[in-house]
Amino acid sequence: EQRIETQSLLNIEKERLKEITDNVPALVSCVNHDLQYTFSNRAYEDWFGISASRILGMYMPDVIGEASFKKAEKYLDQVMSGYKVAFENTIPTLEGVKHVQTTLIPNKDKNINEFYILSLDISELKQLQETLIFEASHDLLTGLPNRRAFMETLNNMLNNRQDHPWLTLFFLDLDGFKILNDNYGHGFGDIVLKAVADVIRDSFEPGDFA
Repeated sequence: EQRIETQSLLNIEKERLKEITDNVPALVSCVNHDLQYTFSNRAYEDWFGISASRILGMYMPDVIGEASFKKAEKYLDQVMSGYKVAFENTIPTLEGVKHVQTTLIPNKDKNINEFYILSLDISELKQLQETLIFEASHDLLTGLPNRRAFMETLNNMLNNRQDHPWLTLFFLDLDGFKILNDNYGHGFGDIVLKAVADVIRDSFEPGDFA
């Protein structure tokens, strides 16, 4: 009777854990040291179209792709050595390529050759980050890098003379631009600036910076 009661309690705990992990908006899984899945939550089916029963025993690169696996390989070596590690990676899914923050957690019992994986989708956060970086370093009207980005690039080139043994710096001024603004309005002036920026951009050679 005690064994049946204990087994019943274990089943309840397993169901509870499955319900929690299935509703977490992230990949949650357990993988053995042969890099085969021994547990996965429902997110794997949503992202890859692989059911929880079918993924058991599958080799990790066959699920997340060879390219993503190669980027993660050195971290997998660390977690299998007993260290908790976190890193960012990209994974191809049914919904497109996702940028993920992955944490690898070793099993506390060293006799059990398994580790846990938690991968959070940070695609929107990365997109916002890239947008903020772009806006901080580019002129919003023309899309060209701004003065801050120019000075950083110039200093980097001057400090890295092996890759840039010589530089040419070209200054361009727009004569009569104030007259265009005064006669036709600033909206027209903006159109002129965009057109000039497009001409400069179209004349770029590889390695040029405007």
